[in-house]
Amino acid sequence: MQCRKFQSGVSLLEVMIAMLVLGIGLLGVAALQASSVRNTQNSYERTIAIVMVDSVIESIRANPNAAAGAYAMSDCTPAGGGLIGEQLTHWVARLQLELGDSVQCSIVFNNDRYVIEVNWKDERQSEMTETLIRTAVVL
Repeated sequence: MQCRKFQSGVSLLEVMIAMLVLGIGLLGVAALQASSVRNTQNSYERTIAIVMVDSVIESIRANPNAAAGAYAMSDCTPAGGGLIGEQLTHWVARLQLELGDSVQCSIVFNNDRYVIEVNWKDERQSEMTETLIRTAVVL
């Protein structure tokens, strides 16, 4: 009489290979999620910077005294006082609140143009510095 062996179930080697493939797949998903979070934070910070710069551009355009370079500043320090200085101080405080204490900003007046520059460090991207430069024409 001949004895036949039929395999029933799964061998240990097949289970280990399946677990290895599943583990590699889950590591890929985790890396993709981490990259997504990093890029979302970068996009959020850039959007905040754009909105903040646009708000100061609107303040410049709404003020008839802006043509004289009253909004000019360097190193996040307003050059003048009064209402414009107070607006800029509030704007810088909001920038630092939203983008962190590493934010650097300047507003340069040249003829009929303001150039607004905002720099900040992105801690999630290995201390890279992000820069946003916008130009506003004063008529």
